[in-house]
Amino acid sequence: MVIRIHILRVEDVRWVGGKASAVGCQHAPGLAAEKLKPALARLHPVEAGAQSVGVAGDEDSGRTVPQEIGLELDERRLAVILGDVAGKGLPAAMLMASVLGSMRALCSAGLRGCELIAALNKHVRTNTSGDRLVTLFYGELDTSTGEIAYVNAGHNPPILLRSDGRVDRLQPTARVLGVLADALVESRQVEIKPADRLLLFTDGLTEAVNKKDQEYGEQRLTESFTRLRALPSSTVGERLMADVLSFCGSLQPFDDMTLMLVERQLA
Repeated sequence: MVIRIHILRVEDVRWVGGKASAVGCQHAPGLAAEKLKPALARLHPVEAGAQSVGVAGDEDSGRTVPQEIGLELDERRLAVILGDVAGKGLPAAMLMASVLGSMRALCSAGLRGCELIAALNKHVRTNTSGDRLVTLFYGELDTSTGEIAYVNAGHNPPILLRSDGRVDRLQPTARVLGVLADALVESRQVEIKPADRLLLFTDGLTEAVNKKDQEYGEQRLTESFTRLRALPSSTVGERLMADVLSFCGSLQPFDDMTLMLVERQLA
């Protein structure tokens, strides 16, 4: 089996002649899991020799700061992570960097699953004043079986689209990070079967609005994702982003938009 991951992020949108044009759009094409890290490192040269790679938020955007990474845990397991910090400017960017730095250190120390997220939650609670919300989806994906054990700390529930069109949502299993130092953290497990697709996303997509002040919403995102299931996974992210921008019309999205698409394919 091969696990393919596609990451697409739109940091800014500009309008020329009444039409939307994505600026700072970063796209990682389909990558086998074992090749994810070096390929992303070439696309986003963030830390030479690092054990993980990611895309840092725009410190001057005044928007939420999303971050996505693929972190190798061992020969079979890959940590799939998407987080979001609500806040503006440098403080929010520094908090996200602190969260991911702590996660790498805790992973190196051997912590996994609930134990890892519980320790990370205490770190966030200790190092913030309580006015910063940090949502995080953390999944440990077995690349040989497709099993993913996950903790969802208040993040938008990822959409698991089955090959037959059925939809499952990976609902929160823990509070937003940093609210309570001893918050209960639970994990769940689900199998990504061959031809299934898992979509992780930030609320920049679902909270994008049009001229009628209507949000794009999770239902519309789910419907669009389902409609596109016959297309190659390499094009789905771009089509989803285009659908959001078309919905917004001439209004500029107020937040960065990030999505991560995980697909299990036959080798």
